[in-house]
Amino acid sequence: MKLNIVSSRDGVSLNKHLYSFLNPYSLAELLKCGVVNESIKFCVDGGALAKFFSYYFGHNFERMSFDFTSIANDVFEECEKNSLSISFVGATKDEMNLFVDKIKRKYPELNILYSINGYYRDEDEVMKRIYKSDVLVVSMGAVKQENFLLAARSSGFEGTGFTCGGFVRQYSSTENEIYYPKLINKLKIRFLYRVYKEPHTLRRYIKYPLNMLSIYVALKKGKLVVNKL
Repeated sequence: MKLNIVSSRDGVSLNKHLYSFLNPYSLAELLKCGVVNESIKFCVDGGALAKFFSYYFGHNFERMSFDFTSIANDVFEECEKNSLSISFVGATKDEMNLFVDKIKRKYPELNILYSINGYYRDEDEVMKRIYKSDVLVVSMGAVKQENFLLAARSSGFEGTGFTCGGFVRQYSSTENEIYYPKLINKLKIRFLYRVYKEPHTLRRYIKYPLNMLSIYVALKKGKLVVNKL
């Protein structure tokens, strides 16, 4: 499997590419699937994976994610500035509604073309509604959200696509702009806070050491090839 990985924020822009974000868990899940379309550009979301890649390849990989600790604000502001339309897909109905309400208050000039939760029944209808969007943000689990981006592209979507993991759920549930407290973010222990707020994620973090081992083995055996962008 070959992954095109963007190593810094300079490599991310609203240039009609598809972007997704990797942590040890999501990368291990993608490895299990064995198939990744090379049209997706990946970024490294997770300090441990960023440090591992930086050490392994001898080049710096910046930690990036689609939330307010990283690139989300830049994307929304650019959409406002350039009158670009945006659509959101994912989370539950209530979470998406709260998220959109908060985003509208924060970015009053943002043109939200369409939004729907991730439990829709008619995918064809969803694809018809989003294909004219300039920007698409998908908040689903690993593999599913990448597959959705690819399906959207195949259905005629020609804009810039991003996955954002649990961003919609997190932002809809917090009173503050940033899900992580300032000290937690500064100390780079976001995973501990997330386990505290979302206990179900503990199972995922427990698997991180094995995930990292499987990634290392895949690299050594040539089953994973990283193309640094």
